[in-house]
Amino acid sequence: MNIPIWGISKWRDFEQCPAMYYAKNVTKEWKDFPNDAMNRGRQVHKSLEDAVKYELQLPEELARFNAFVGNVIEARNGGATVVPEHKFGMSIDYQRTPFFEGNNLRVRLALDLYIEKDRHVVIIDYKTGKHKTEHEEDAEFYGAATHMTHGALTTEVQYLYVDHPECSFSKHIEDSALIMSNWWKKFEYADKLIAGGNPPRTPCNACSWCGAFKCPNNKNRKLGN
Repeated sequence: MNIPIWGISKWRDFEQCPAMYYAKNVTKEWKDFPNDAMNRGRQVHKSLEDAVKYELQLPEELARFNAFVGNVIEARNGGATVVPEHKFGMSIDYQRTPFFEGNNLRVRLALDLYIEKDRHVVIIDYKTGKHKTEHEEDAEFYGAATHMTHGALTTEVQYLYVDHPECSFSKHIEDSALIMSNWWKKFEYADKLIAGGNPPRTPCNACSWCGAFKCPNNKNRKLGN
């Protein structure tokens, strides 16, 4: 069995319930149920992406971010590299690789917005929900992986909460090698459980919406169990 290729979303699934991760990513015994919050999140991300790419006005509900988009466009016109939806992979030995088929690919990353000038990097992640404590850790993951693979001198990660701007925060990344080493330990621990073929179930609130249709703990009424 090949080692899993990780990312933040996959890790958070595993952390919540290893059996949920396993059904979703290994056995594929899983059914998705998109909801209004997920659909809106995709729409907001797409609107912000297109506004930066094509210099478009945002829809009315996001109009308060027109100044933010204008600043990004101004930075690009001033010589900065600006990449919405910047995707890349990172190898097991911390090298940058293609997103899909890099040699020894270990993690995949998708950054909502990547800005770089003179090797000073800013990463921006858009959030439509509320602040969660794990977002601070996620920001370090994105920042450290980018810092190590893009030859950055400095890296800052900004989380922009669209519906709760008071929750927005930024992190300057320090000691990226240590951060990624700690993440590698987490992934290695998960690899061993997954390789065993019977990862533990963790009954929790997710059971009410989980798509793992063969799990005996599933309480998702949409599955008809």
